[in-house]
Amino acid sequence: MAGEQHLLATEIVNRGIESSGPNAGSQTFSVRVRRRLPDFVQSVNLKYVKLGYHYLINHAIYLATIPVLVLVFSAEVGSLNKEELWKKLWEDARYDLATVLGFFGVFVFTLSVYIMSRPAPSTSLTSHASNPTTISR
Repeated sequence: MAGEQHLLATEIVNRGIESSGPNAGSQTFSVRVRRRLPDFVQSVNLKYVKLGYHYLINHAIYLATIPVLVLVFSAEVGSLNKEELWKKLWEDARYDLATVLGFFGVFVFTLSVYIMSRPAPSTSLTSHASNPTTISR
């Protein structure tokens, strides 16, 4: 019973003045004992809540645009029958040199912006205690 005591909540309720019976005219009280909800604030490590919000905010553009793109793409594909889709994918896929070079240029530019925007790799911390050049004599 002592182990469950922190899970219980007690409440004293004033039921008012007794109107009839042997205790007429006196105050009546009752005690309610209920199971308390767990304390979620202390059970959740706030570091992980902050990490989750950080991840959500940083990736909000992806979380917002991907469902829209899936809906648009599925509506486009859903409006075509099998023969029209096959024709659109394979028979009408003729690209000229300007389109291929333009795509390649945009791809290389996007890849270089991605690589340049990444943080620099962290340097490893080494112990210089065993390095003979740093020992003062």
